[in-house]
This record gives sequence, structure tokens and C-alpha cells, in this order.
Amino acid sequence: HTPMSLMLVDIDHFKKVNDRYGHPAGDAVLRETARALQHTMRETDFTARFGGEEFAVIFPGTGLNDARRAAQRALAAVERHATEYNGQEIKVTISCGVTAALPGDDADALVRRADEALYLSKAAGRNCGHFHNGGEFALLDSPRLPEAVPAATASPAVAAAALALNPVAAGRADRRHGNRSGRPACPCDRSPAGRPAPTSPRRGGS
Repeated sequence: HTPMSLMLVDIDHFKKVNDRYGHPAGDAVLRETARALQHTMRETDFTARFGGEEFAVIFPGTGLNDARRAAQRALAAVERHATEYNGQEIKVTISCGVTAALPGDDADALVRRADEALYLSKAAGRNCGHFHNGGEFALLDSPRLPEAVPAATASPAVAAAALALNPVAAGRADRRHGNRSGRPACPCDRSPAGRPAPTSPRRGGS
């Protein structure tokens, strides 16, 4: 069995970038954020635009522990990076959610867990990340990492997820800012097992 993990990424307060600097500047921020993400990933990882200001990264052959470390590197890289546009330096941060493939997963289940972890990060103040191991949520840098469940065979999930994602288009910008249809507003008041999700310290985003 080959492990596989997924990270969903959202640029914090991206609408404010468009409102303040204009949509062409927002396009530049999207391109530079994509580059910053890709520079922290392996050649085998698949980085994709997921609509609006969101990205997704598929980590083939990667369990949850390694994926959460990759997510931490991505958070730091984007925070350090700046977009130069018309003599202005624009800096942004990201929030992310990470999960690993579980036995019996399809693409929808995999994306749903990562999406819930992402929204928990946004509710916690942004500029941070959470992971979902199939039973509970925790911060990426939590000192107590819940035991990962056994890895699933990744090939069907990778194929389905890859078909659902559009490759990063460096020259295009999607100016939609709304939520995708059917997404929960926030998972903070529940977890898959019916337990409250852990309360995380708030961190300020840019």
C-alpha cells in the first residue's frame, strides 16, 4: 500500500489585496504564491489551482507526518515571500488543511477532511495550519501528533483527485471569492466523531 496526502491552501484576506491594489496585482500575487508553494515541494508533488484563491497539493507516497511538515515549510515560505508589482511589495500569508488517504476513501472524502481542517485554520485566526487524521483535528505543530491510521492504496484517490483539480495556470486569475457549493461554514463546533474540535490559539494573518 502506498500512502498519499492532500493539502488545501487558502490565501488569507485575498479580497483585500484585490480591493487595495487591483485585480492585476491580485493575479501577480496568485502567481507568486503558486511559485512559493512549488519551490517548497518535491518534483513528485502535484500543485494545482483549486479555484479562487485556493490551491491544492497532492503528496504521493507521503504519510500524514511528512505532509504536515511539508505544510509547515509552505506556510513559512509564503510568509517570507513578497510579490513585487508596479514598485510595490505585497506580502500575504496562507492557511492550510492537511489529511492523508484512509481505507475506503474516495476523492470527495479526502477533499472534505482537508477542507474542514483548512476552515478550522481560518477560524483559528489564519496564517496557520491544521491536520485531520480521520478521527480528530490538531495544529500542524502540535507536540502530540495523533497516531495516523493505516495508509490506503493511493492510486484511485490520486487519480480521482487529480482529475478534479486544474493545474496551476500562471497567467490566469480566477476572481471568484465565494465559497464552493456545499462547503460547511466552519467545522469548529464538531468533529467527525461528534467531539468538539480542539480550540487553537488565534494567530494574526496579514
